[in-house]
This record gives sequence, C-alpha cells and structure tokens, in this order.
Amino acid sequence: MRALELSYHLDFTTSLHVGTGMGFTKMVDETICRAGPALGGRARLPCVPGSSVKGKVRSRCEALANSLGLRLCEKGERVCKQSPCIICRLFGSAYNPGRLRFSDALLIEPWRRFARPEFGREAETARDPFILSSVRMGNKLERATRTVEQDLLFSLEHTANRLQFGGSIQGYLDDRTFAGDALTLPVEAWLLIVGLRLVDKLGGGRSRGLGRCCIMISSLTLDGGENLADDLPAILLTDECLLGLSEYETSS
Repeated sequence: MRALELSYHLDFTTSLHVGTGMGFTKMVDETICRAGPALGGRARLPCVPGSSVKGKVRSRCEALANSLGLRLCEKGERVCKQSPCIICRLFGSAYNPGRLRFSDALLIEPWRRFARPEFGREAETARDPFILSSVRMGNKLERATRTVEQDLLFSLEHTANRLQFGGSIQGYLDDRTFAGDALTLPVEAWLLIVGLRLVDKLGGGRSRGLGRCCIMISSLTLDGGENLADDLPAILLTDECLLGLSEYETSS
C-alpha cells in the first residue's frame, strides 16, 4: 500500500449551487453550503462539501473504467463483498470502506479576504448572510406541457461567479507492478487523476448553467516523496498506466 496526498484547485466559470435542503427565515427556499467561521471573522463563506466532490469524481471514474472494459460491481451484486472492483476499493461500498478521504473544498485567496476584519466593514460582513452569493427566483415548470405551474414560485441561492476553492484527498493505494517493474504512478492514482480532470460540473441547477468548473491538481505525493504534479502530463501520456490497468484487473 502507498500513501497518497493530493491537493487540488476547484475553479468555477459560473456560479454554484450546492444546496443544504433548508431555507432562510422565509426569504430563501434553499440556501447553499457554507463553511464555519474559522475562515475569518464571523462570516460563513461558501464551500463545496467533500461528499459532493467525491460523488462526482466517482461517477467520472466509473464511466472511465467502464469505457476501458474493466470489471465493475453491479448494484445488488454480492461479489463486491468478497472481491470489490477498483471503484468500490477507492470510493467504498455497502460492504467495504473506501480508501480515499475527501476534505471540504474551501475558498482560497483572494476570495477569503472578504471575511477578514482588515478588509473593512467587519460588522456588515458578519451580519450579511449572503456574502459572495445572491438569490434568483424561479417558477416550477410542467415538463409535459412546458408551461409554468401556478403558485409555485421558488427562490434559490447561488454563489458569485468564478469563485475558486481548494481541497485535498488522502488515502492508500495498491502498489502493484507490471511485468515485474514498479509503475511510476499507481494504477488507482491514474484512474483518480483522470477522473478529477473529467469533472466539468458540480452541484444543482446544472441545466440552468450553474456549476461549470474544472479541477487542477496542485500537488501529488506518494509516501511523502517528491511532488509529481508537474510531471503528470508526461506520465499520463505514457502507455505504462493503461498496460498496468489491464494487468491490475486480471491479477485481482
């Protein structure tokens, strides 16, 4: 097993809505997720829960593994209990805990400065429940007739445009070999990295243009070694990872 530590930047090109399922004093029907006051001052700034990132990355990795013809556990298939597939090993299942831990993605500079006292207007910032966000109104639509349903006006909170967040992933990966040689990048790490790069949308309201994003890996270390992030483009272009992926599944 090899210890993995990965840090990434989550850059949005549009606004984002990751809902809490709760409203705000009859003003907003569904608010966005916010981090605690540890980010600065008494303000609670928008954040992206690690569970949201994990779910989207899992779906992308699963689609990628399926396109490569790898064995995947089907729903209700008890083989996952004895011999989990690569997706269940990484992200977990009802029978096995996942090997990866996703932290919440928090705002990075310069956006975090909006909650600091030296930025000014500390009292107003502390009282403002919608800092770095706004509220849009909408009507529920009847899909069949494409008409607006009466008396079904709702309000939805979303973040400002082009926010940037930072998060991390930690865990343990299989250290397998291909043809007797150690792989430069473990196969599970290759699948995770490509899955991260395939994420282009997050959160709700995606059909309304919300949540468009990209994920950039800022650091990647294995067993506390050197940072491999700068070498990833060259590593991912080699055939070693794909060959190792085939060997990895046939030897399971």
